[in-house]
Amino acid sequence: FFQSGLESQRLQKHVKAIYFLPSCFSGFQSFCQCQQRKTDPTAEGIDLYQPYVDYCNLKGLRAVCGDGTAYLAQLSAVDGIFLGQVVEHMTPEQILALCRTAYDKLEDGGCLVIETPNPTSLSIYTNAFYIDPSHVKPVHPLTMQYYLEKAGFSDTTLIFTENSRPAQSIPPLRCDAENLEEFNRAMKAVSNMLYGSQDYAIVAVKKG
Repeated sequence: FFQSGLESQRLQKHVKAIYFLPSCFSGFQSFCQCQQRKTDPTAEGIDLYQPYVDYCNLKGLRAVCGDGTAYLAQLSAVDGIFLGQVVEHMTPEQILALCRTAYDKLEDGGCLVIETPNPTSLSIYTNAFYIDPSHVKPVHPLTMQYYLEKAGFSDTTLIFTENSRPAQSIPPLRCDAENLEEFNRAMKAVSNMLYGSQDYAIVAVKKG
């Protein structure tokens, strides 16, 4: 996700040094490598699965095994947090607890970046989401925004990642027909619902 060109640049402009809690192994290892070698050598990765952590440690990357919210709670302060493919594994109560802990621990001006499957795109339900039995349920973007605002964040930005769109789309109809423009507008909305961005990110900045 963070290595996808334009989307990477759009998100990284919000992020300074990052402390993060990823979940997926490929993203976990790649993000550790990117942040610690290119951005912030003090950044840490947290994961519940010990083999992922061991592999990162063998590669010389800073990673620890444990619950992300509990680990964050014991720190004095952080200037950035990234969660990749995490909140869909959590209950609403756990997500809200995480958001509140993040708000408490972030320094003024620090940000929390959360990336997760986008339930407004119906393609996630027929592709990867239900392959993982540990998924609880997808989190609607507006629900995630609500959790963050309830935790204290007043500055949030939603980003729908273009690189996560499926290759398919419904092409516009080209013919001489009545109400053609209205039809194509409606079909574009249907196409976005079926084949929209499969992931979204939300950036929450803590204001001083």
